[in-house]
Amino acid sequence: MAAPEREKGELKRGFDAPRRDSEEVGLWQNLQKKYQKHESSRSDPRAVPPSFLPLINRPMLSARASSPLGTSHVAATKRGPWKAVNAARAAKRSNADSSGAIEKQTPPTAPTKKTNPAQQLDRRSALLAAGGLALSGALSAIAAAGPARAAAAAAPSGASAIIAAASAVSASSSAASPSYPTVYFGNGCFWGRQHDFVEAETKELGRKPEQLTSVTGYAGGARGAAPDGRVCYYYANDASVYERRGHAEVVRVGLAPPGTSTSTPEEQEKAMRAFARVYFSQFVPRKGRDGKVFALRQDPQDAGPGYRNVVGLPGGTKSPLFKILEEEKEKSALASAITLVEGRGNDFRDGKASEDDEVGKVFVYDSASLPFFAAERWHQFHNGLGKSFDKTYRKSYKKAAEDAGAFGPTGCPEFPFL
Repeated sequence: MAAPEREKGELKRGFDAPRRDSEEVGLWQNLQKKYQKHESSRSDPRAVPPSFLPLINRPMLSARASSPLGTSHVAATKRGPWKAVNAARAAKRSNADSSGAIEKQTPPTAPTKKTNPAQQLDRRSALLAAGGLALSGALSAIAAAGPARAAAAAAPSGASAIIAAASAVSASSSAASPSYPTVYFGNGCFWGRQHDFVEAETKELGRKPEQLTSVTGYAGGARGAAPDGRVCYYYANDASVYERRGHAEVVRVGLAPPGTSTSTPEEQEKAMRAFARVYFSQFVPRKGRDGKVFALRQDPQDAGPGYRNVVGLPGGTKSPLFKILEEEKEKSALASAITLVEGRGNDFRDGKASEDDEVGKVFVYDSASLPFFAAERWHQFHNGLGKSFDKTYRKSYKKAAEDAGAFGPTGCPEFPFL
């Protein structure tokens, strides 16, 4: 994933084009082109890009009906999305019925005083959140029914059900601590990192697909979860965005497989050493102009506090596991280029991070006070950046892990076809 652009402290995120199965590539590329075309001209990064409207279809209009931003759109006809949108705009301009297809809307009373900028931000954020969830509903219909039947499948009632179900799910349900001991690691985009840890689980620790514990997520933020309990990717409202909460992208792994009633200290140590070796091997040696070697991430284009190097252990630097982490670091090829420091959690405010992304520095957190929040389902068992992983990993392993309860709904916007 490319790092988000930053402009006056705001977080923006364009769509990245992962290498997917052939039936998904066309839809994704079309969505990406539409977004990028509008991205070059828009001035408000929080506004819902109008170029998404043809894909959002009626679920978007249904979501806008309850949006605090504006008028209700009744689009219960079989017309295409642009016809419905244009008709809604015409109805608003003329303040008249459009032959009964769209109900007459009463324009809101003009405010008697200037609108508070903070209120405008809240309203835009609310619309973005509704739009993201509605987009998930439309894409889910496309994946289930195919392009030819998407319009019929994406009914407003279905979108309302998706939004209601997603709103009722708390992030704590998917981020609940499992019964086995866990740690988390982060250094850049979590897509490829998860694959590395899954390889260690299957090949070195001999775990079966239903015993996999590697889950992508967010951790290390001093501000925890949003007031609604969620921590989400960039397509949610501002308050829920993981980097705005101070978190970094991480992968949580279990020191014992699920279903294990007891695990010995020796077994936990073996797992910890395996994961620590994988983690330090993910750094790439690079030589500076002065000849000094430093530790670079595999995806250096992903920069910023949301991609900083972190490790979460129960007890942090006071944990017995920290000694194992130090020992494995010293055995690695970049021992002198990597520094482990005690972290207190990143407090990201006004576009500034208290713990930023620094080359070779790894923040070690107490995972009890800075817990893990699972990422959205579409981020789990994803292709890497410029790497296409096999179908067994992306489909079979993902299904087995999800069925075993390794991850689940988060209440954040999803992309069902991924």
